[in-house]
Amino acid sequence: MESTTFSMKELSTLTGMPMRTVRYYIQIGLAPRPVGEGRGAYYTDEHLERLLHIRKLTRGGLSLEAIRQTIEAEDTPQVVLHRPKPGETSVRSHVHIQQGIEIVIDPKEAAISPEQLRHLIAGVLELAAQGVNQNRGTPLPQTP
Repeated sequence: MESTTFSMKELSTLTGMPMRTVRYYIQIGLAPRPVGEGRGAYYTDEHLERLLHIRKLTRGGLSLEAIRQTIEAEDTPQVVLHRPKPGETSVRSHVHIQQGIEIVIDPKEAAISPEQLRHLIAGVLELAAQGVNQNRGTPLPQTP
């Protein structure tokens, strides 16, 4: 799929930010630098998404330093944030443990093997059974 490209003016219009603000965010490293140099420089969907994200965070009251920390955390490989796109579907498994207790597993997000998943479910079922037996067949108490 081909990426859309934007001029600085188009990017400014799409984000609702003055060009000066966009340039400032690039200068301080909150947004990526343009592709290319000089008059041939252009911006991509990645730039647009980042600037819209920054706008959302600033409207939420975050300082630029807090936004920087948020972006760095999101860009860190250990942090996996999945934002579904409109029209995206996902398949989840619902595992009934006992009345009122269910585990919902998204295989795409879980990042565990089917064998690990089977062990997890077996362990949870075993713990739930122990809890029911200890309470003489009554469901596990709910914690506040």
